[in-house]
Amino acid sequence: MRFTQAELQQFRDRAVPDLLPDPLRLLFIGINPGLWTTATGAHFARPGNRYYPALHRAGLISHVFDASAGYQPEDLAELHERGIGVSNLVPRATARADELTREELAAAPARLDALVAAHAPTVVAVLGVTAYRQAFAQPKAKLGEQDSPWPGTRLFVAPNPRGSMRTRPWTRSPRTTGPSGKRPGSSADHQASAPVWQGGFSPARGRTATEETSMTATLVASALAGGHGHRTLFDSLDLTVAPGDVVGVVGANGVGKSTLLRILGGGLAPQAGTVSLAPADAFVGWLPQEHERVPGETVAGYIARRTGCAAAQAEMDEAAEALADPDVTDAAADRYNAALTRWLASGAADLDERVPQVLADLGLDMDGDAAQRTLMTSLSGGQAARVGLAALLLSRFDVVLLDEPTNDLDLDGLERLEAFVQELRGGVVLVSHDREFLARCVTRVLELDLAQRTNRVYGGGYEAYLEERATLRRQAREKYEEFAEQKQDLVSRARTQREWSSQGVRNAMKKSPDNDKLRRKANSELSEKQAQKVRQMESRIARLEEVEEPRKEWRLEFTIGAAPRSSSVVATLNDAVFRQGGFTLGPVSLQVNAGERIGITGPNGAGKSTLLRGLLGRQAPDEGMAALRSSVQIGEIDQARSLLVGTVPLAAVFEALVPEMASGEVRTLLAKFGLRADHVNRPVDELSPGERTRAGLALLQARGVNVLVLDEPTNHLDLEAIEQLEQALETYDGALLLVTHDRRMLDTVRTDRRWQVQDGRVTER
Repeated sequence: MRFTQAELQQFRDRAVPDLLPDPLRLLFIGINPGLWTTATGAHFARPGNRYYPALHRAGLISHVFDASAGYQPEDLAELHERGIGVSNLVPRATARADELTREELAAAPARLDALVAAHAPTVVAVLGVTAYRQAFAQPKAKLGEQDSPWPGTRLFVAPNPRGSMRTRPWTRSPRTTGPSGKRPGSSADHQASAPVWQGGFSPARGRTATEETSMTATLVASALAGGHGHRTLFDSLDLTVAPGDVVGVVGANGVGKSTLLRILGGGLAPQAGTVSLAPADAFVGWLPQEHERVPGETVAGYIARRTGCAAAQAEMDEAAEALADPDVTDAAADRYNAALTRWLASGAADLDERVPQVLADLGLDMDGDAAQRTLMTSLSGGQAARVGLAALLLSRFDVVLLDEPTNDLDLDGLERLEAFVQELRGGVVLVSHDREFLARCVTRVLELDLAQRTNRVYGGGYEAYLEERATLRRQAREKYEEFAEQKQDLVSRARTQREWSSQGVRNAMKKSPDNDKLRRKANSELSEKQAQKVRQMESRIARLEEVEEPRKEWRLEFTIGAAPRSSSVVATLNDAVFRQGGFTLGPVSLQVNAGERIGITGPNGAGKSTLLRGLLGRQAPDEGMAALRSSVQIGEIDQARSLLVGTVPLAAVFEALVPEMASGEVRTLLAKFGLRADHVNRPVDELSPGERTRAGLALLQARGVNVLVLDEPTNHLDLEAIEQLEQALETYDGALLLVTHDRRMLDTVRTDRRWQVQDGRVTER
């Protein structure tokens, strides 16, 4: 439908009915209706207006509406179902907004007061900062959230979608992932594509907005090299991560897996090569391992930081500050456009509303105010792990980089993480040593092999990677052995030819008189023929295609030191009750016998660590009795690796723990666990978690133990070390208490009993 100017002028000074769904969640406030809008009865109807494209790209509507001839019935129904409404500061239609009078704008607040009182929208977004300044008498107002005069309703000011800014902050689609699967709270952002339902649950369709709209981004690494200082860990690395790819990065501790993720995430410059994104403004989220909680950081602050929302908000605020300058430049507008895009993509607009629901879904009863008050340092290990998972589920990245995401998660958390990764439409690059997680999630495997100085991408998932790698290694060894055997044969034959040639010359000189010229000539020719054969053999050796011998990889091979057998009963609990803050474990009655192998499972926060402390005599029961018998020699790797902490060098800490070992013996032992001079002379706190775990395993070998306690021992260990640990446990004959959520370890390690700890109770399975 097209209107002539004469036809449009007939609608001057008329009004268009407000669009007011019930319930009303997000109310956009335009300045006043245009003539085309009044002619069609549909808001923002003029062709070329950016309103509906922005809503679609923000994930608020299922497709770009064409309202130029009026609303389609199904489009109008969708707006009602999603609770998206439209009104105006001034209801009178004009050709241009500057035709409005100051008096009309001054009357706008009263009009909005009545609308908000009648319909109680969650969010009001006024489109146009200049109009807002005049209507609300706020001459210094800036784009962004304002102090709302309406209790229970948030107020935002955003750019006008029909405005004349040279840059177009409505043209970029934000990420619309909705991991929780539940309806998030409502909020707005700095423009009309305010993602009240951005990535959230669509009440009309019962699915996430991701199923309707999704940004696609591709990350490409070309000829990449990375390392620390002058040390290169990998080079010539090529990797393409397209939407839907889940690339698992594997390799021994210290080969550069975390370094690679930092480079891909932009946190570290590569030594060589490039990393590019298509589109260039795609939102890449790098979630590194975090081993310490930040003092003073709240749950809400932690989640905002880990999701990228905090950084996006700070960038947005700074850009909006510059844009509020009356003499705004094109550069400032461009910067605002980029900041707004990032802010939208991060999901910052409705993060506060989504946080309590996701936390509750993970078993943490914490409303928005509590999340703002509660410090991360006040949480138990299990609670902190769940908050970490919540941050991941709340993130909205186009490409996600995950470093050991399974650490500290219980079985329920692992299942949620797997579902999250499997449902992502964007690309994922993850580092993990959880074999079951890799088998269930990854579509390709990138192996970093420092020993061979190679990197290789394997297709077909984790199990296919294991098979192909074994085949390639076998073929490489066979090829080298074939080459070595052939070369050795040629070298031996050449040596024999040289000996024959030399021997023939000596014999000819003995047998031939000097005056026998003919014989001397014949012998000379024979010797020359022998020498020619030697040269031919040497030439064949030189023409052999050299095959480099596959380097032998470092392998962790160890045994667990044995102490004399303990008494027949190791530890007992009789109606024991342990209280830890508001948590209670028990009453518990258990007995651990010498040589028993017990697997312990249960959700985070269920009391597994409390149970271990009670059994080992480190926490006295508040009720009942606990006893640890004599002649018990305990070896332990706890979650915090607490035996190996501090600013003292590793070698000194280890020698103090094993005083019977000489300094040289300590260093030799640590070297067997891959901890060499550059490790043992560093403060323990500067070692990676994987290096500290290997030092803990070395301690188990150095000490004699008859009771072994392993609390999440696979955290931070590489795949080869995990398999070696499982083999060592097979030959260990003392008592074993194994707490793990590693599903393959639970299946592999032989146990006699299984304890399930849940809700403060211990049951035997």
